[in-house]
Amino acid sequence: MENKAEQIAHLVLRQFRSLGKKGKPTGNQWTTLAGFVIEEGKTFSVASLATGTKCVTGRPSQVENVLIDCHAEIIARRGLKRYLMARYEDNNQRNENFVIHFFISQLPCGTIDRYQGTSRKGAVQGVRRKPGRGEPCIEPSCVDKLLKWSILGVQGKLLLSITKKPLFISMLVIGNCVETIEYDETLLRSALSLELNDDNFPHNLFQRGQLPYLATVFVEEFRAPEFIKTDLLNVCPSAIVFWKEISDSLCEVIVDGLRQGLTHKTNDKNSLKISRKGLLSRFLGFKSNKYPIDESLIDHYRIAWESLKKIPRFMGWKTSGDKGENSSEREKELPDKKKVKTFHQ
Repeated sequence: MENKAEQIAHLVLRQFRSLGKKGKPTGNQWTTLAGFVIEEGKTFSVASLATGTKCVTGRPSQVENVLIDCHAEIIARRGLKRYLMARYEDNNQRNENFVIHFFISQLPCGTIDRYQGTSRKGAVQGVRRKPGRGEPCIEPSCVDKLLKWSILGVQGKLLLSITKKPLFISMLVIGNCVETIEYDETLLRSALSLELNDDNFPHNLFQRGQLPYLATVFVEEFRAPEFIKTDLLNVCPSAIVFWKEISDSLCEVIVDGLRQGLTHKTNDKNSLKISRKGLLSRFLGFKSNKYPIDESLIDHYRIAWESLKKIPRFMGWKTSGDKGENSSEREKELPDKKKVKTFHQ
């Protein structure tokens, strides 16, 4: 009989394998799988999942609405945001007693030396960067983003105005999709640990005390060939994202940070639903009598995040949002009263 962690891992895998072939690795390719699972009572369901291992750098990264960080963990969270907006918009849903779990087919980048970029110096000072052999990516590693989510919530800034409270990952499930076992609980707990108190983080709405609050479980028997990197395989050039919205399910294929089939010239008119523009548009269209938007919580989140970035562990945090993605030119598309509401990782 499967335990809860095994059930979560295999549920994400079954959902992935139920999808079409587009965007998936071929026989000579590999990728990473990540997925968010919702637990309600005795029921488990996949809210979102994604594959991907790449970051978009250089000239392509300057394209409007391109996804810079295309790692599976980050794309899956973007899908989760779409799921949550649909869930809270459905007045028939009970949103007080559900639990969020997160599965990754291997350790998130930034946890161990093999994944750490060359800019990482010291054990506890500053953020890690995305690893890679090409042009450096400014995005923080996935483990740093997980740490941020474990403090401020996985819902992000805008959705806090809907959920009214941070939504935290209850269990982090790690698969064994590597050639040899790399899981190190001590290193993972260290990467996800931070002490917060009234002096360095005076924000009672969010997690404080001695982190980590994430319960991590290693599922050693979880091994799937399409997610195991070997010297004989190439990395899959595309990524996929799947999420649920009430009674519907949606899936997008991503190539070089854009919807598959689009060019840099056509992307602005038909950008990804999980892009910054797509998520913001969905938020601006959110309607619910049961969960009216509380704009003061957006400021509360922003102030808390600014405080967090002053702590040594988050020194040097930069994302694609710092390179003009939220510029006044981009905001001209939005109603004036909404200009301050922009999405960040």
